[in-house]
Amino acid sequence: MDSSPYDDSIVIPSAFNVLLGVWLACSPFVLGLAVDSIANQVICGAVIAVLAYLRAARSARTAWLSWANAALGAWLFAWALLAQPGAPIATNVAISGGLVVVFGATSALTARD
Repeated sequence: MDSSPYDDSIVIPSAFNVLLGVWLACSPFVLGLAVDSIANQVICGAVIAVLAYLRAARSARTAWLSWANAALGAWLFAWALLAQPGAPIATNVAISGGLVVVFGATSALTARD
């Protein structure tokens, strides 16, 4: 019997989403992207990081946090394709958003809540 209060199937993908959220929030500044297209990235990135942290810290019965992150990732992926913000921004946001979807869904589906 495992005495750990944390489930690795929640913590590991959530930790990746924390990192992706921080990257999304910081990447416009790191990459020197245009100011007019960063609000979506910064806000969604910050929310993704917070939700993923909460999911990892309170893993029991919080699968909805991972589903919320997956939805935000899907929004970012769609935004990158539909808004056509420019190649560097679109590539960064689409890849990051897609990974958030994958890690969010993984955390939500594989965990024993």
